[in-house]
Amino acid sequence: KWTLAEIVEMTCRFILSQLENAELTVNDAANHCYLNPIYLNRLFKKEKGMSISQYIINERMILAGKLLEETGLNAYTVAQKVGYANYPHFNTSFRKHYGCAPSQYKKNKEV
Repeated sequence: KWTLAEIVEMTCRFILSQLENAELTVNDAANHCYLNPIYLNRLFKKEKGMSISQYIINERMILAGKLLEETGLNAYTVAQKVGYANYPHFNTSFRKHYGCAPSQYKKNKEV
């Protein structure tokens, strides 16, 4: 029998290993943990204070920020590496998370 913390940790590890996968869904995480997606999301939100979908976006944005800072990759390549097949969607999510465009973020970090 898994504890709540163990289930959430297993879910987080799975998500982090799959961030590049543009098709990653809550259902994938639930299947990985052998749980109903709605039930897993409820447990996850109770433990982390956010839904699995929010967690996926948040972790993708953190990784995108790191890649823009630490690599020479352009924003389009970074978008693909963090699971966004659609660049405008990535750009919108990035702006919402960081308050600026990926290219502006990269410039600010180079100073």
